[in-house]
Amino acid sequence: LQLWKAASAPSGLDAVVNWICALFSESMPLQHFDNYPDDVFINRDVIKTIHHILQVRTSYGIEFQDMFDLMQRVAEEMGTMNLEDEDLDDVVPLAVVQSLARHFLVGFIRLMTDLGFDAPIDLD
Repeated sequence: LQLWKAASAPSGLDAVVNWICALFSESMPLQHFDNYPDDVFINRDVIKTIHHILQVRTSYGIEFQDMFDLMQRVAEEMGTMNLEDEDLDDVVPLAVVQSLARHFLVGFIRLMTDLGFDAPIDLD
């Protein structure tokens, strides 16, 4: 219920997304690349930890490498990385992790409201 309390508070969604990203970026330092001065990147080992914690393989049948590749393709569509750049083979932009965290939390909040909890924030 602590996650519910934090995420459903005013500005809570942003605060929890920032907290999640800070938590995961503590295990390995964020990476910067000269060709992408406005973006920061997170190492594949951190993505592997996220994959494990969220039990993506068990819950959805998605292997780690498939999830990692998908996150990189999302980054390319967002314009934050070029898949042809070999320097970026083992990283994902932090913006993609933020998007994943936000969508996860929105799903969590919707589930909680379906269960009868009051959501004081607008999710749209």
